[in-house]
Amino acid sequence: MKIKFIEKIKEFFEKRKLKKLPDDILEEKIVENIEEEETEKVPKMVEAFGSAEAQAEIAQKVVESSGVSTETKAEMLDKLPHKVKEKLFKESIKSKELMAQKDVNTFVQIIINNKSLQPYDELYYRIDKAFSDSQLAGILEKVKQERPETYDEEKVLRIVAKQIDINLKKYGTSFPSHAIEAGLFREIILKDEKAEKGKREFDILNPEDRQRLSDAMKEERDEIVEKSKNSMSKLESNRLTDEAIDDNIQKMLNFRMKRQKEVNEHNEEKEI
Repeated sequence: MKIKFIEKIKEFFEKRKLKKLPDDILEEKIVENIEEEETEKVPKMVEAFGSAEAQAEIAQKVVESSGVSTETKAEMLDKLPHKVKEKLFKESIKSKELMAQKDVNTFVQIIINNKSLQPYDELYYRIDKAFSDSQLAGILEKVKQERPETYDEEKVLRIVAKQIDINLKKYGTSFPSHAIEAGLFREIILKDEKAEKGKREFDILNPEDRQRLSDAMKEERDEIVEKSKNSMSKLESNRLTDEAIDDNIQKMLNFRMKRQKEVNEHNEEKEI
């Protein structure tokens, strides 16, 4: 306890000392620290800048610097006021990516509360940099609840298709349970005049839905390959062939059929 108390006192005086420095001197010190690869104090220096505008300007430089680790950038981001984060989000693609990776709550808060943003577009362009399947399902659910006017079934289908492709590229597989039970497919709400409410959830058992997913995954695959053609390995490329995509969809179908059979058997036992 005594050591922690002493550390807090030292940190308090260090912050007060930094606050007294002019912004230009702080910036010089940040540049020096980055050049000397001693960046552990950079977050505190950025926090000491005198205005939100100055903080956002220097924070953007830090985020876009290759000499600062992602962990240090994330620590810096955590110390910034929300209005500075909003400014960074607006002005820096790399800041958006960093928030999506390391500060998902802020990322979601911004895309929901800022009515000038298209939340599904912001998600689509960040997928290859962030989000687990369960995270993405949760975000899609929250956006659907908080920004229902922006819902677009084709955009959501594309987001899910791209997420599955990214998983295939990275890991060679996309777990069927993640798409089906973790909720990714539940977030795809399709217009359907035959359904009682005029809409229904995507269902991999439906041949038309399955074909739409296949087409979307292959089109998104083409985009991924085109954008990373100079950096994609042979292994990654092989994981995104038509055959690999079709095989993954078949695994999803098999998983769904197995679950459906288990449900039917359980219901039959209850009736007995």
